[in-house]
Amino acid sequence: MHYPEYRAGMGARGLGLPGLGLVGITAGLAQLARSGAPLWMLLGLPVLLVVLYALIHVAFRRSATVTGPAGVEARGPFGKRFVTWRDVQAIEVEGNPTATVDAGVVREFVHLYDHQGHRILLPHLNSRNLFAFHEDVRELRALWELRRGADWRARPEVAARIARARRSADRGTAWLRGIAAGLAAMVVTAVGFFALLLGGALDDLDGPAAALLSPVMIMVVPGVVCVAVVAVAEVVRRRGGRGANIP
Repeated sequence: MHYPEYRAGMGARGLGLPGLGLVGITAGLAQLARSGAPLWMLLGLPVLLVVLYALIHVAFRRSATVTGPAGVEARGPFGKRFVTWRDVQAIEVEGNPTATVDAGVVREFVHLYDHQGHRILLPHLNSRNLFAFHEDVRELRALWELRRGADWRARPEVAARIARARRSADRGTAWLRGIAAGLAAMVVTAVGFFALLLGGALDDLDGPAAALLSPVMIMVVPGVVCVAVVAVAEVVRRRGGRGANIP
């Protein structure tokens, strides 16, 4: 039987020093040299950066998700958590809400819930590290279902806790999407307002037209868009939840 392990690959992203950051560090050291900074500072800062980078690299490499006949072990930089297959209550794929506004972060990762409802992140089992991410998760769940025993039962209190965590994550995602949409609307509204202003279309306006095309709308429109996106997402979530309960 195959027991998978999930570790940082040799080509894992996020550990290299970005070119822009390296240029910034070099420029900062040059500025310190011009301002008369002592030699120990000029030599110590690069050494400190190298040490910090090495520590981050080692910590990243130490973390892993390891499965075996007895259960799952989530290894972190400073410790590890082991859960037997029988004590696993759920293996959940969870979206990262910040991926809505930052395309450079992991979009999906996996949490394990133990028999007490504790939520444990499974290191390196995520959509960035694995090409066939969802297939790997299905295989892990199949292994859990095989090894947990025929008399395994879900604990209602843990199931309720998982449901609450899902609802909370969905609300967080909805608000982040609303904020992202609001910021986009602010940019579009501001550009449109200044284009009309420079074109003279706002000269001599009065009444409702003046109120509608006033600078205040640069803040009002994004707020309305944000609330509308959040409301729509909440309606979709609730309808999906009711649909999931229909046998």
